[in-house]
Amino acid sequence: MRIGVVTDNYFPSVGGTEISIWNYAKKLRKQGHEVFIFCPSHGRKNPKKPHPGTVRLRSLRGIYPDHPIIFTYPGVTKLFAQYDLDILHSQTPVSAPYVAEYVARKLHIPHIHTLHTLVPEQVKRWKIGLVRFFNLFLMQSIILKNFKKPENYLLQDESVTMATKVRLSWIYLLRLVRIPDRVIFPSKHVKEIFAARGFKGKVSVLPTFSDMFEKNVKLDSKRPPNDHAVRFALVGRLDIEKRPQIVIDAMNLLPDYLDWRLIIIGDGSQRNKVQRLVNTYGLEERIIFKGRKKQAEIASELLDADALVMPSYRFDTQGVVLLEACGAGIPIVYCDDNLTVGVEESNSILTKPYAMSMSTAIQELIENPRLRKELGKASLEVAKKYRSEKLTKKLLRIYRQTIKDHQNTQSA
Repeated sequence: MRIGVVTDNYFPSVGGTEISIWNYAKKLRKQGHEVFIFCPSHGRKNPKKPHPGTVRLRSLRGIYPDHPIIFTYPGVTKLFAQYDLDILHSQTPVSAPYVAEYVARKLHIPHIHTLHTLVPEQVKRWKIGLVRFFNLFLMQSIILKNFKKPENYLLQDESVTMATKVRLSWIYLLRLVRIPDRVIFPSKHVKEIFAARGFKGKVSVLPTFSDMFEKNVKLDSKRPPNDHAVRFALVGRLDIEKRPQIVIDAMNLLPDYLDWRLIIIGDGSQRNKVQRLVNTYGLEERIIFKGRKKQAEIASELLDADALVMPSYRFDTQGVVLLEACGAGIPIVYCDDNLTVGVEESNSILTKPYAMSMSTAIQELIENPRLRKELGKASLEVAKKYRSEKLTKKLLRIYRQTIKDHQNTQSA
C-alpha cells in the first residue's frame, strides 16, 4: 500500500502528533508499505536533514513558530500524483485536512483524518489577541463554506457559559470532522465527546502506541548510586494547556522531611514562568529542568524515575507519555478522569485536578515503596495491551476498509 500522510506539524518540531506519525510510519514501512509524509517546508528551525519519505510543501508562518501552515497552490496536486497514493491520512486540524481533501478529490482517492487535539480545550487557554483568533476562524470558515454549521452541538447550559471563541472552535471542529471519509479518534472518550455533540460520521478508535521499550534495549542508568530520593518525571510541552505549574505547586505542598526529586523533560512557552515558580518556592535543588531530549534520552530518564506525574486536564486526547511510562514499568499520577489509554486502577493513581490532591498522591508514593512496586509491575502488564504490531494491523484494516468503501461509493 502507498500511504500519504499530510500534517502541519513534523520534525524538527517535536510533540505527540509528530511522534505518532513517525512511529506508525516506521512500523508500516517495516511491513513493506510505502509511506510519504507531506509536511511544511519550514518552522522556527529549518530541518537539517531529510527524514525518510518526507516531502516538504510550501508553508506560511502559523500562530506558533514551530507550527507552520501548509496550503494548496498551483502544482500541488501534480506533486502528490507523482507518488501514486492509495489513501491520504491528515493528522493536524489547521490546514492539513483541507490540503488532503483537495488533493484526494482531485486524485479520486479516500481521505481519513486523525483528531489528535481537542482544539476547543486549547483555545480556552490561548492568550493570542481576539483579532488574530477571529482572522484564523474567518479563514477556516471560508474553506468550510460548503459545510453547514452543526445544529444542537451545545451541551446543557453551554449556550450561556461557553466563551465565544470556544463555541466558534467547536463549530469549526465539528464541521472539520465531516470532511474526510473517516475519522480516527485516539481514545473512546473522544469518540463519545463528538457523539454527544451530534457527530454521526464513520469513526474508528485507534490509540497511538509507544515502542520505546519494546526492543528491550538496555540503557545505562545515569542516576548516582548514592541518590536515594524518590524520583518523579514530568514529560511534555511546558505550555499553558499542559498545566506544568500544578505539579510545582503540588511538590511545594509536600512535607520538608520527604526526600524526592522532580525531573522535568521538555520545553515550551511556560518554561520561564515555571522556573520562576520553582525559584519562588526555593526548590531549585529538588526540581531539575532537562529541556528537550531525544527519545532514547527520555527512555533513560523514565527508567531512572520512580513514577510519572501528568497534570494535563481535559486537553489530551490520549497522552502518549502514559504508555511510555507503562513501558518503563513505573506508576502514574494523573488527574484527567477522561483518559483511559495506559491508565488503569492497577497501575495509576487518579487525583482531582488541583495541587493538593496531586500532592497527597505523590506523598503516598514517596512513603510507600511497596505500592510503587505493585503499580509499576502492573504498568508493564498494561503496556502489553498496546503493542505496536497489534495497533499497526488495526490501522491497516482501517485503511483497507476506507479504500473499499470509497471504491464502492465511486462505482455506485
